[in-house]
Formats: sequence, structure tokens, C-alpha cells
Amino acid sequence: MKLFHMPLSRALTIFFVITSLVAVLLVFSSLKVLKDISVSQLAMNEATKLSELVFQNLYNAMKRGWTKNDINEIVGNMERAIDDIDISLYRSDEVKALYGNVIDHQHPPMIDLDVQDVFDSSEAKLVEKGNSLRFIYPIKTTEECLGCHSNSQVGQVNGIVNINMPLDKLRLPFEYTITYVVYLFVILIVILGVLVFLGLRYFLIKPVEQLSVTMHKVDESHNYNLKMPDNLTAFAEIKDLFETFENMMQKVDAAQAELRHFSEKDVLTGLHNRRKFNELAHKELNRSQHHDHPFAFLVLDLNKFKPINDRYGHDAGDEILIKVSNVLSDFLREEDILARVGGDEFVIVLPETNSAQAKLLADRIQSMVQGASVHKKGEVLSVGCSIGIAVFPDDGTDLKTLFNIADERMYANKNADR
Repeated sequence: MKLFHMPLSRALTIFFVITSLVAVLLVFSSLKVLKDISVSQLAMNEATKLSELVFQNLYNAMKRGWTKNDINEIVGNMERAIDDIDISLYRSDEVKALYGNVIDHQHPPMIDLDVQDVFDSSEAKLVEKGNSLRFIYPIKTTEECLGCHSNSQVGQVNGIVNINMPLDKLRLPFEYTITYVVYLFVILIVILGVLVFLGLRYFLIKPVEQLSVTMHKVDESHNYNLKMPDNLTAFAEIKDLFETFENMMQKVDAAQAELRHFSEKDVLTGLHNRRKFNELAHKELNRSQHHDHPFAFLVLDLNKFKPINDRYGHDAGDEILIKVSNVLSDFLREEDILARVGGDEFVIVLPETNSAQAKLLADRIQSMVQGASVHKKGEVLSVGCSIGIAVFPDDGTDLKTLFNIADERMYANKNADR
């Protein structure tokens, strides 16, 4: 899938945007249902409390034995004080028998099924119809009521208080409140999401991108000494990844350094090998050509080395080679190039050295090699050497020619010494 080939930061941004849009759409799509349920429930609770308050006022007035006019006045005052509330009273047959039937605004002439149901069950009833709420409360006879209602019994329903009120006016403020809370909730969620996104972007995505960039640089440059970026992550796994990669680079660099050493150095003596000598000698050739300087090319081969190897073993031969290598290294200048290119064969490049200077140096080298000795099986072992010299540019202008001439002269000197 293409998504998995995106940069991590872009994929996270797309994921965050899509998730945020889906979350907002879900919240707003469910807002209407949430408001209808919440607002209706809150309005019902508020209307219930208001109706109970009205009922208690009327009931208390009736218990005090107030007249019909007093009760009608109380009902009228409450209807005027509370907008759109409608209060009506129903008398039982027993009350009608004692005080007669009253038909007016507070006393409807007809008893509907809901009112009759409360008369029969003696239980209050709540009826929601459309945008109106209706509470029907029974007024039950108590001991203190029997003084005025002699034809009733305790617990009998003597009347009904019917209260009607619209839900719209109660619903509207609650709707505004719920809407405000929902919008506030959405804003807080968005802010929290942005903070989470920025946190992940800074502490997770940015370190991973930095690591990716460093890995690409290492891959392109093969430089395993590149400095790792500052690790700002708060995640232990990312920090561990940085440290692991850094340790891995250090190990690879150490392994490469070791490989370079063995690819450029003679294992026994630690001198340059033929490959490294050719590289350095070409550089000196180019330098000497550019500055018009001479340099001497020496080929050195040990004398009487093979008999020592055959008689005293390869360990003795190795010790001789190491001894001679150390003597030559100590004697030569830092800019001189020394390498072991065969079993007992060495080559030397002496920068800015002419033929006469090279001959003097070769004589000193022969004397020093002759004086280099090792002790083996109670005997002092030493070797001599034969040296051939070729000088740039007098004897040649390329390394192959200089080597061949110096090699021929070395063998000529060896044969002359026998």
C-alpha cells in the first residue's frame, strides 16, 4: 500500500486529520439525539419539581380549610406568577354531595380518562404529550379532613389537582446549556488532540526522522563516525534505538578500521604491505612530478636468511624479519615509505633524495641490518642485505620502471657479494 511508503510525519498528519474529522462528525451527528434525551430529561425533572411545589401550596391551603374563593385566588396567583402554567381542580362525588359541583376555569366540567384513573388508583400520574407535561395528583382524606368531609373515609380521594405546563420554555435554556457544553467538549478534545499530535511529532516522529537521515548519510558516505543528533525523545524504545544504532556504528567503524589495518599492513612486521606501498608511492610520484623533486627507490633483500629459516625454524626467521623491520623503521624519516613486499624483501621510497644521498643511506642501512641480531638456541643470528637503487627521474618516471631497475641492481649487488 502507498500509505506505508509515506514519510512517517505525513502519515501521522493524515491519520490525525482523518481521525479528528470523523470524531467531530460523530459528535455533531449524535448531538441532536444527545440534546433531545438530556434536555427532555432535565425539563421533566424541573417541571416535576415545579408541579410538586404548586401541589403542596394548594394542598396546604385546603388543609387549612380555606374557601373556594381563597383557593381560586391562590391558583390564579400561581398561574400569573409562572408563565403558561394551567392549574385545574376536580371534586369527588362525596365533595360534590356536600358542597355542590363547581364549573369554572379552575373546575373543568368533564373528567377525562387520566383524571379518572387517578381517582380509581389513588396514585399520582405523570403524562407527557407532545410539548406539554401534565401532573395529576390525588388529594386524599386524612383524619383532620373528616371534620369538614364527614361523608369521606381516611385515604379516600376527595379531589384532584391537575397541573399542565409546556416543556418548550424549560427545554430551551437546557438546550443552550447542553449545546454549549458539547461545543466546549469538542474544543477541548481538539486541543488535546493537537497537543498529543505535537507531542508525538516532537518526541517520536522527529527522532525517528533524524535517525533515518543519519542512516542514509552513513549509507551514502560509509562514514561510521557521524555524530548522532541529540536524542530528545521521551520514549525509552526510541532512546534505546538511538543508543543501539550508535553502538552498532562504533562496532562497524572499529571492524572497518581493523579490516583496513589488515588490508594495508603486513601482519608479521606491522609495516605497509605491497597494496598500501603502491598507493603511497603513487602519491609521492605525483608530488615529486608536481614539485620537480627527485626521490630514491630502494629494493632491499636479506642475505643468508634462508639458511637460518631452514636450520633454526620459521620462528627464528620471523624474529629476524621483525628485528630488521624495527631497525629500518627507527632509522628512516617519518616521510620515508617502508614496506615488506615479499618473504625477506623490502622496498623503500626516500622523498627528495638524489642518487648520491641514496647511496650514502643505503650503506648505512646495510651496516645497521648487519648489526641487527637475535639470540636463538644459544647462538647469535644475524643477516646482511643487498640493496638496489633507482632514482626518479634519472632512472625512470614511473613506479614499474623504477622498481624493475632497483630490483635488477639489487640482484647484481647480491651476486657480486657472493
